[in-house]
Amino acid sequence: MTAHELHEMMLEGERFRLDENTVDRILIGDPDKPVSRVMVTYIGSMDAVEHAIAEGCDMLISHEPVFYTHRQEMQALDGQDRHCLYYQTGMAKVRRIQQAGLVVARLHDAWDFKPYYGMQERWARWLGFEGEPVARDSRDYERAFDISPVTLAELAERVAQRTALLGEPAIQRIGRPERVIRRVSLGPGWASTVEGGHRLGADATILCDDGNYFTGDIQLALDAGHSLIRVNHATSEEAGVIGMAEFIRDHVPGVEAIRHIHPAFFTIVQGKNAE
Repeated sequence: MTAHELHEMMLEGERFRLDENTVDRILIGDPDKPVSRVMVTYIGSMDAVEHAIAEGCDMLISHEPVFYTHRQEMQALDGQDRHCLYYQTGMAKVRRIQQAGLVVARLHDAWDFKPYYGMQERWARWLGFEGEPVARDSRDYERAFDISPVTLAELAERVAQRTALLGEPAIQRIGRPERVIRRVSLGPGWASTVEGGHRLGADATILCDDGNYFTGDIQLALDAGHSLIRVNHATSEEAGVIGMAEFIRDHVPGVEAIRHIHPAFFTIVQGKNAE
């Protein structure tokens, strides 16, 4: 199987969601290269590239950007000032990928919605929200689930127990801890929003840290009495990366999938006298 054939297989069934602006494409490398070992990852960092090379992988599939901007990555990189950090760092990564003969591709737009294996379903199920959602937004990004009434504090503890298994043991709880939660909304990555959760009738929204701002979105939620649980973006996507590896295992005989795991991109440091 070639890199192109594998990429096409993983897009199958979701093409109706894609257009000419999709980021789901091969970025670097020979699309006709035969592949027998593939690395899947949340984001194509230099660490992920080096791991793929060390593991003898033919291909690296990244959900989020490899070159620092979501759309038109290669064009954006080429348009930078040749002396800036963006260009020099990006081109060092390009040269390393080309030197190793690695094929690098994005799998984002289609994988957010992929049934069973994709970001949306895997994140909800990882957190324990099973079955059909009671509400969806018009684009099907955000979904809401009714739950047995719990306080925000209890719900946050449950979420933290699950995110700890993905490398993030401490999460952010925003809102009154005693507030009773009966409906929760969430979506993949940036797609989970305060406004979206409100429209779905949720009492609380689970969202990621780099898709909102404390001076805007979070202050809005606090003023509106809408509760939030905030996790790192990598954490919210890792269950779907597990799904990528499982899809290849289940549907692509002769190709081995390896995960490059990205735990939360920070460490919580507690002062010695803090309680």
